[in-house]
Amino acid sequence: MLAFSLTLRNAEANRALAARVYLPVRRRTSIKKFNATAVTWFAKYTVRLDGKTSHAEASGADWLQAILMAVEGVSRHVPRGEENAWKTTEGVPSWVIFPKSIPISWGYEHYRKLADHIEKEDAKVNARISRAQGRDHMR
Repeated sequence: MLAFSLTLRNAEANRALAARVYLPVRRRTSIKKFNATAVTWFAKYTVRLDGKTSHAEASGADWLQAILMAVEGVSRHVPRGEENAWKTTEGVPSWVIFPKSIPISWGYEHYRKLADHIEKEDAKVNARISRAQGRDHMR
């Protein structure tokens, strides 16, 4: 089965996390509530951390969402607050590898509210950077 692998290391704590995300497969699933079936994509993933291996499966409406959800599942194994300490073999911190996604489980309205808030904060930071760069160019 074809898979993508990633290893993260926390050098300070002498710990390693090894993850593998497998290519998604398509399966028909039963929706008992509506007495119907649907096609859902599933991506299995494994994470080995502190001598323990966990196996899980993420689902999505299409292959891409299944992979994204599996990667999100892997990211949840990085201890909160330590995202800058866990790095790839190339030295890239895990918060760069696993950018936070906006939750969709509470519906589009909540998703849009969070997205708008993030975009406003991003615009503020960009404006501060632009102003600072403008001052630097004037010197």
